[in-house]
Amino acid sequence: MGSEENLKAKIYHLECQLRQKEEEIAKVKAELSEEIQRLKSELHVMKMLRDAKEEQIQRAGRRTKLRYYLP
Repeated sequence: MGSEENLKAKIYHLECQLRQKEEEIAKVKAELSEEIQRLKSELHVMKMLRDAKEEQIQRAGRRTKLRYYLP
């Protein structure tokens, strides 16, 4: 009987450890998901700024070209 009780206690202890590890994994996954979303948002803003800058450069280039072609 003592051996069976020790085995049950060990199983209970291991199940508790398993639940704790699963909770830690879920927490880390949530943190990583938030970080990924933040980085995606930051990347989106950077792309928008780059595109706006490229468009501004293209418009400035067109104006410069017009100045050279007019007598």
